Amino acid sequence: MAIVADLTTAVPYLSTGTTNVYAWEIGVTFTNGVPADSDYYQSEFFTTVEFDDPNYGFSLVGTSGWTTQDQLTALVDMDHYSAVFEEQVTSVSTPPGELTAVTGYSVP
Repeated sequence: MAIVADLTTAVPYLSTGTTNVYAWEIGVTFTNGVPADSDYYQSEFFTTVEFDDPNYGFSLVGTSGWTTQDQLTALVDMDHYSAVFEEQVTSVSTPPGELTAVTGYSVP
């Protein structure tokens, strides 16, 4: 099943007395499958990005300058969140075998 990423939160933070966006709170929900599927999994990631971020900074413009989801998701490292999500899916869909205690273990 394909992994889908959807922008679910976009909260602009404005400086008092200005209409320019100084920071964004971005939330992206990753989904694998549909709720009825046995391999269904969903996780949401949040981050706050400020205009002067050295990697994902942006020009100071008002909220009207932000017109597409692509503009907002470009503010975050989507590849990183996708990789983390894939690891989460793997960890819940491939549980470890039966665990046994090593009772004779001692701290070196």
